[in-house]
Amino acid sequence: MSRGVLHQASCNVACVPRDRSNVDERDVPRFSLVLVPTDLSELSNRAIPVAYGLVAPAGCVHLLHVDNGDAAAAAETAERMRALIPAVARARAVRTEVEVVRAPSAHQAIAQTAARLDVDAVCMATHGRTGLVQAALGSQAQEVLQRVRQPVVLVPPERARPFG
Repeated sequence: MSRGVLHQASCNVACVPRDRSNVDERDVPRFSLVLVPTDLSELSNRAIPVAYGLVAPAGCVHLLHVDNGDAAAAAETAERMRALIPAVARARAVRTEVEVVRAPSAHQAIAQTAARLDVDAVCMATHGRTGLVQAALGSQAQEVLQRVRQPVVLVPPERARPFG
């Protein structure tokens, strides 16, 4: 039943264990370095504030843009990425690293960057496509999930709320 609730919910759902007495804080992962790939679209940028929420104070968010085009535009792209850094990052002493890489395959570049940086997690947006649409169009998130060893946090598109 809980799987159905998680998949059909029109809002965020938090799962909380009943008995917290058996939770040892040493077993709770703390993310100090989170990788966030973005293609600079509104949809992919939804993962950026989520990543800043995941990373511990004094941690780092690594923003990554994969481009297969003009290398001369990399500086401009990096500036556009810096403009996406939430103001709360400075207040929480969260550093931001910005990287633009040229690669023919986004999911491979994301996986290689995650491994090279040894990040604690990857946080990325997903289109929320399922079934035949996903099979026909492919899914960068699915490809990343299959290639990285770190946890992957997927941020779905905002859904219209049924009642206002």
